[in-house]
This record gives sequence, C-alpha cells and structure tokens, in this order.
Amino acid sequence: MNEPTLKCCVAALAGKQAALNRRFAYYDGTALLPVITERLREVYHQFNVVGAENWSAVVVDSMTDRITLRGLHGPDDATTALLAAAWSSTDMVLETADAHEAALIGGEAYLIAWRDGDGPVECYYNDARSCHVFYDTARPNVPTLACKWWDDEEARYLKIYTAEAIATYRAVRRSFDTERADASRFLPVDAPEPNPFGVIPVFHLRPRRRPISELDSIISIQDAINILLANMLVTAEFNAAPMKYIISNAAGIEDLVSAPNRVWTIPSGDALGGTGNTTQVGQFGAADLGNYLSAVEQYINALSSITRTPKHYFQLGQNAPSGEALRVMDGPLVKKCRDRMDRFTPTYRALGAFLCQLQGVLVDPMTIRADWANPETEQPLQQAQETTARAQAMVAKRQTGMSRKQGLRELGYTDDQITTMDSEETADPHARNMQQVIDLVEAQLLSRETGMALAGIDDPTAEAQRIQAEQEASASLGGQVINAFNSGQ
Repeated sequence: MNEPTLKCCVAALAGKQAALNRRFAYYDGTALLPVITERLREVYHQFNVVGAENWSAVVVDSMTDRITLRGLHGPDDATTALLAAAWSSTDMVLETADAHEAALIGGEAYLIAWRDGDGPVECYYNDARSCHVFYDTARPNVPTLACKWWDDEEARYLKIYTAEAIATYRAVRRSFDTERADASRFLPVDAPEPNPFGVIPVFHLRPRRRPISELDSIISIQDAINILLANMLVTAEFNAAPMKYIISNAAGIEDLVSAPNRVWTIPSGDALGGTGNTTQVGQFGAADLGNYLSAVEQYINALSSITRTPKHYFQLGQNAPSGEALRVMDGPLVKKCRDRMDRFTPTYRALGAFLCQLQGVLVDPMTIRADWANPETEQPLQQAQETTARAQAMVAKRQTGMSRKQGLRELGYTDDQITTMDSEETADPHARNMQQVIDLVEAQLLSRETGMALAGIDDPTAEAQRIQAEQEASASLGGQVINAFNSGQ
C-alpha cells in the first residue's frame, strides 16, 4: 500500500470518531447535560446530570425489535445448507442484531468475513468507529478500499483491504492520538498478503448512502428534555427545603438554621432604621413542577412525530391501543423498518455469496434471498381472519382460470412447499379425496354467491345465509304439519 492510501485511511477513521461517539453517548444515556446560559453554569456547578429519560434509546429499540434477519437462502438446497452451516457456526443471529443496532445509531455498521486456510468460516460485526469503506466515485455502490483499526495494550493496528491484497500496519500506542492521528506513526508489520478470494471482505450496512443516524434529528429535543428534567429536579429540591428570609436588625439572626423541627426565636417590635417597621419573616415560593412536565410532554410528542415512532411507545400506561388501532398506529414505523430492511438486503446478498465462496462454491449474489421476520405487530386473531380472506380470494381467482400453484404462491407458499404438498396428496388417497370434496364445495358456494352478485345482491354471503335459514324454517314447519296430519289433529 502506498503512503497516500495509508494517510487516507487514518484520516477517515480518525475524522468520524467525535460524531459517532456523540451518537452512541445519546443512545447509552451518558451524554452530559448541555447548559445554555452562563447563569445556569453557576447554578449547576459540579452538578453532573445525564439524561434522566433516555428517549433516544426508545427510538432505536423500537426499530431493532422489528428488524430481525432469520437467515439466508440460496438458489438450491445445497447452497442453502452451506449458508445455514455458516450462519450457525458464526452466531450470525447475534452479529446481525448488533450490526443493525449500530447501523441505526451511527448511520453505518460493518460485517467482516474471512477464512484462514482450512479453518472455520468467521464473520464478525465491527463498530463504525473502527472500520471504513471507500467507494468508486463513478460507481458509488462499488467498494474499492476498506480499512479497520484495533488496539491492544501496546499498540494500535491498522489493516487495509483491497480486492488484490491485504496489508497490516502498527503504531506504538503511547504515540497515538485518536482525534489527531498521524499516519507516519504506522509502520508495516510485514509485506502485504495477496487476497486469494479477489473480494474485499468488509460488508457495509448503511440505512442511507450518507451516514445519517436515526438520532440526528432528535438530539436537540433530547437535550431540551434533559434540561427541563434537570431544572425540575432543582425546583423539587427547592420545594423540599424552601428558602426563607428575615428582615430585621435584631442581633443573632445570622445564626438561625432552616431545618425540620427547628424553632426560631426572633425578637419582635424592633424598629428598622427608625421607620417603625417590625421584623418580617417569609419564604420564597417555588415554581410549579407541572409546568416542566407539560413542556416535556410537548417535546415527546414532537419526537414521536419526527421519528414516526408511535406515541404508545412513550406513554404505555395511558390507553394502550389494541387490535386494528395498534396496527394503524404502527404503520409508519413498520414502513420505516421495511425500508431499512430493503436497504440492508443487497449487503446481505453480497455477504451470503462470499460465505459460499469461502466454502469453495461460487454463487451469484442476486440468487441469495434474505429471510426477514415480519416487522408488523402480531395479532393472531386478525392474522387468521386475513389468511381466511386471502384464501377465499384465491378460490374466487381460481374460478377465473388461475392455477392452483399460482394461487398457493400468492398465499405465500414457496415452490418447494407446493411440490411437497402435491407429493403428500398423491401419496395419501384420503387427502386426495378430501381435496376433491373441498374443491367441489368451494365451487358450489362460489357459483351460488356469484349468481347472487350478478343478480344485483350487495351481500351474497348474507343473502345465502338468509335463504338457508328460511329453508330450514320451512322444513321445520313442513315437518310439524305432516306430524299433525298423521296424528289426526
């Protein structure tokens, strides 16, 4: 690697430390209280306060709870088995969960995969503060260079990756400053090693092409909430021990102490400067704590709107929604999560193809499928009703010429699952007969309801139920008449 490349890597890594540290501090709830006036600096001298209500974490966690990658699937069973083995051996469930969280907090995260010789396949999540990827300016989705640094007790190491070679450098720790890194301090550990795979093994997860955090738009709101809460705590302390005052020229009042169960003895009737005024005792009133809580609530509402996080995440104890209302309120958040999942998918396709390559199999990344969990709130009863409605719609479509297999595809079944069901039905005569009965009943019901619809009946199902009820009533009445006639009544 040449010297300009080394300088570029060190500058890129050092240059993003401050912004990323700030974002993670807000997520962790360790950001220091910002003081906006000099007067408050005097009031809060040696008063170290952090965010008492860390809503920044709620914004991120509400998304990470819904963004779950369950695995990777290949174009065939053999490739899928390779991916499953690599997924299991590298604990990718944990690595991807950490990567998603870091990508939402810092605006980017990294996964690095490798295999040394015949050793096991390895894949680890890496913090954005320790990695960086450079892209071709003409083709901004094509990586050209990647780098990573890490520390031990004595030195900081820097590894630079290209598709052709991998080089490692070392800088003595005592001479290294993270914020003002000097590339000249890094010396090569050994000669660059050729990259046997021809692929940069650093995979970049980014919700946006620019590294934008989910917290960037709400940090100022979190600061305002923290300031209000700090002021409320100071006011509450003042309410617990109100400041008292005495207007008097009597001797010894400077020794009076305000404390519970303390009784003051103050001379009375003393004149103040010959004016005839007597001793006055009082206390300063405190601000209403409700004013702070109202302001905090307003900021939380703004935070909810800006981040599209449903309000019930911030006010769980107040009229928690359920059923369809919950799904509607979660809609914007679900859409945002789906967007992030779609943006992560190309990276996971490339990672899946590389994991196969590490095991000696070349796979087209476009044939890799990422298996994401459904980000919507699970409502078992509603899901059952929706499944029934979709199945009924599929039955109606089949009457218009749709094949059974296409109908099952639209219901969410894969081709492999459809093939398995067909083979099971062929092997089981009872299942085949039952399917024929089901098809016949469906056709009869559909033909009756279709005829009613053509006749202009708005609700064919309700009309069919009404007709059936009338037929049952008529049959019952006919039976009564016959019985009465037979009995001679």
